[in-house]
Amino acid sequence: KRPVTRRLSATSLGSSDSSGALAVRGRAAAVCNEAPVRGVSADEEGDEVTAARLAACLRSLSEVHARMLGSEDPAAAASPGAEVEAQHRARALLLEEKRALGTSMEELRATMRALQEEGEMCMVRTRSNAAQLMATESVAFATRDEMDKVRSQLRRAREQISEHQEARVQLKQQLEACAIAFGEAVSQEAE
Repeated sequence: KRPVTRRLSATSLGSSDSSGALAVRGRAAAVCNEAPVRGVSADEEGDEVTAARLAACLRSLSEVHARMLGSEDPAAAASPGAEVEAQHRARALLLEEKRALGTSMEELRATMRALQEEGEMCMVRTRSNAAQLMATESVAFATRDEMDKVRSQLRRAREQISEHQEARVQLKQQLEACAIAFGEAVSQEAE
């Protein structure tokens, strides 16, 4: 069988884009490129050269990993980092604020709808009251016109009563004068 030879590239060592990590990746890639990794068959298990090269690659990868994460502790290496956790907390806080803001916006919309309905009801009541006021005022104007007519008729009737009383007094005086004149005429004829 032919042994399978693979070489590690710099892109397979990590996905961070920091400039220090690129230098470390380049160094690890150089070490790994010098040491080709051969597929181990049953015949080659005891090959010490291959084992030494594999160990060198693994050490280089461990160094790169430790430098990129800033710690050799496996628990720290598994954690996403303080900056990522801070971003996660900030994002969670922003999402909570967004939910609270959405809830308060819904409450404000409900309040605005209630106020709008109340305003519309007030507008209907105001229009109804204005219509009733106009109807009442028109009835009041008609009543005032009628009262003015009745007052003018009453004044005219009083004037007529006064005129009739004066005419009656004059007529009575004329009748008395006629009666006296008739009485004198009768008495003169009787003599």
